[in-house]
Amino acid sequence: MIPTLSLRHLIPLLFFASGLILVTAFYVVGRPATIQQARELALERAQIDIQSLQGRLNAVLFRGDVRRIGTDIFFAATNPRVEFLAVVEPDGTILSAHRSKLIGENIFTLFTDVHRDTLAKAITRGRFTLEPVEGDENRVIAYAGLTILDAPGQERYVGLVQIEDFDDLIANMSRIASFSSELMLVLIVTLALVLARVLNRRLSTRLVPLIDGARHIAAGKENVRIGLKGEDEFAELSHAFDDMSLQIDHNRTDLIKTRDMAEAANQAQSQFLAGINHEIRTPLTGVIGYLDLLSNQNIPPRAEGYVAAAEQSARSLLTLIDDVLDASRLQDGNNTLKLAPVCLNLIVQQVVDGMMPDIRAKDLALGIHSSQSDPIWIESDARVIRQIMLTLVSNAIKFTPSGRIDISIEVNPRADGRNDVLFSVSDTGIGMSDFIREQLLEGNDDVLQGSNTTRSGLGFSICRQMVLLLDGTIDIDSHEGQGSRFLAKFVATPCAPQILENSMERLSSLDKRRLNILCLEADYLGRTLLENMLQNLGHDAACFADADSAFESLGHTLIYPDRPRFDLAIIDSEIVGIAVNDFIARLRRANSTYARLPTIIISTRGEDERTRFTDSGANGFIQKPFSTNRLSQEIFAATRVSQIGEHGDTAAE
Repeated sequence: MIPTLSLRHLIPLLFFASGLILVTAFYVVGRPATIQQARELALERAQIDIQSLQGRLNAVLFRGDVRRIGTDIFFAATNPRVEFLAVVEPDGTILSAHRSKLIGENIFTLFTDVHRDTLAKAITRGRFTLEPVEGDENRVIAYAGLTILDAPGQERYVGLVQIEDFDDLIANMSRIASFSSELMLVLIVTLALVLARVLNRRLSTRLVPLIDGARHIAAGKENVRIGLKGEDEFAELSHAFDDMSLQIDHNRTDLIKTRDMAEAANQAQSQFLAGINHEIRTPLTGVIGYLDLLSNQNIPPRAEGYVAAAEQSARSLLTLIDDVLDASRLQDGNNTLKLAPVCLNLIVQQVVDGMMPDIRAKDLALGIHSSQSDPIWIESDARVIRQIMLTLVSNAIKFTPSGRIDISIEVNPRADGRNDVLFSVSDTGIGMSDFIREQLLEGNDDVLQGSNTTRSGLGFSICRQMVLLLDGTIDIDSHEGQGSRFLAKFVATPCAPQILENSMERLSSLDKRRLNILCLEADYLGRTLLENMLQNLGHDAACFADADSAFESLGHTLIYPDRPRFDLAIIDSEIVGIAVNDFIARLRRANSTYARLPTIIISTRGEDERTRFTDSGANGFIQKPFSTNRLSQEIFAATRVSQIGEHGDTAAE
């Protein structure tokens, strides 16, 4: 409860608590002390009274005026505290008492709490004794010795006994003390209530504006100022609050500028990378395409090795471009999964095939292990999984001077119907320290820069983010000089085995038609390459650099009967002067003959753009660079889709 109290309630509560503590302290400490002091005072008064009475009676007895004893005893007993007063024989017989009816009685019979031995000693020795009654500390018994002259020269010893009760005295003193403490409590409570009202009014005018200002700041409002006047703490707090609000406004302005600059920088980076991607992929398309054409020619065996090495180098450069683009997309948060059936065994085989020249160059032993004898199929993003495998295998080769590399894929069924997918790469390379291992797992690659004896971690940060994109984890088990093991784990849904893409030979056997293809490619080398590839596939190609030339040729096929009609259009996405969707729409509106003309888009953009182009009306998509085999597959798919739409059956049937 206390932490939720406001200041206006807390201060009065403190006053009230202080008063309550004072009153409690009185009842615990002060009241017993007061009672004890009252008791001591009563004892002193009882002692004075009995001693005074003893002296007066002794004087009376010394003069021989025994008759006055009864009178003095009677008047002495008028004290309200005196419960019993008498002169007694040593055997307890009462000679004189404050009540005449008690004369002749035995004091030990009347009062069981009378001390016989103490009385005898007081009588015979003439002593004065004052002691509490057993079981009642507020009552006392006083004994005093007296001497009576029965005859001249004859003395007889008797005792004076007085019993006093001062309960009322102590009760009155305690009542007076309690009243003062209760009065103090009432005054403190009244003061607390008055103070609470005053504080409430004061705090409402001084504290509430500060609270409202803080709420406005939290709500994101600008130019919030309190402006309290005065010299108290609230005014100082108001000045500090206004300074803080002014600084927040400045910081907000700076953050907005920084955000705008960062967004502009990210946009410029994205545009730059998109441009670099296009500018590099365009010549690479020619390099890889012509190497593909050259590999299908009758060339000497030694030249075949040169062609294969050149093609591998070109594809390594293409992989590096993909890595840079993937890193950029991860930083921008634009990388999303595109789920489709994926064969893990096929991806491993593709990665290993691409790395075999490096593996053979180092004479490394290679082992590939799978938890199943059949291919493992899951629903995931093949591009992301390929990037993870490629990074881990590439680093294993790079940092293993000699020895072996083992690649393992494993799936374990889960209770929810999905599979735990584990992919690991082990090597006998140089390993790493625990510190570097922890830094890698935290995504910090900078600590590894300049190290010549440990892994550089190149590409691992991208790999780690790719695993996180799959909602998975990655771990490292490594020791310096003893190799390393990288284990990536994620969850995926199993799927049925898929029919893999047909090879060029299979497609050629299914479709032997010679097609007349309209090609629109802005780059000269790209047009030449595309024309040569199509001719090798047995097709006729009419290639154009711009849309106007293409439409002019298209018009000739409609005007002149001897001109063959186009069966397919292959369009570069970077058309000069017209958008892809506009070109496709205009192409299909040219004549009813071309209303359903199949179209394939070729682009330097990634596979993630396929949907955008197909939504624009295209029937196929190929990312640059591409091989003759890939081009043949897409042509077959696009033309078969067109025939299914026209005839309701497939060409294979």
